[in-house]
Amino acid sequence: MPEGAIFFVQYPPRKTPLTRLTQPNTADRIDAVWIVVKNLKAASADLTALGFRRLRHLRSKVLGAEGQEFAGDHGNLVLLHASRSDGPVSQFAAERGDGVMGLTILVKSLEQAHTLAERNAGRKFPIYKGWEGQSFLIPAQIASGAWIEMARSK
Repeated sequence: MPEGAIFFVQYPPRKTPLTRLTQPNTADRIDAVWIVVKNLKAASADLTALGFRRLRHLRSKVLGAEGQEFAGDHGNLVLLHASRSDGPVSQFAAERGDGVMGLTILVKSLEQAHTLAERNAGRKFPIYKGWEGQSFLIPAQIASGAWIEMARSK
């Protein structure tokens, strides 16, 4: 993990559940948060030592990265390392170093989320096969600095 990194792993349970809001983009939940690391093996060992359970090794042509997914109580952490020098993860690492790059949001209707995102952004977002199946990616430049992948809920 990045030197001196501070993060929160778990919050105490709420006595009353949060009210679920209906989102126009049909967002259901955050599935994963992506963290770019310099050394995937060492960062994976750190998360394992902290008690996170390893899930699957990942590869992303779209992000130009390989990664390791870890289970959390209410979503997953994905550690990413650049596998190509011209991909988004490599660019993120060059500009910002280690840190949170983006997230995967599961949506009930990929078609509705996709149409809404393209209409609001005024640009096209290709659909591709991501870690969670059919997905599209909104680049950080138009998403307040964080990459957002939207994938169909299972």
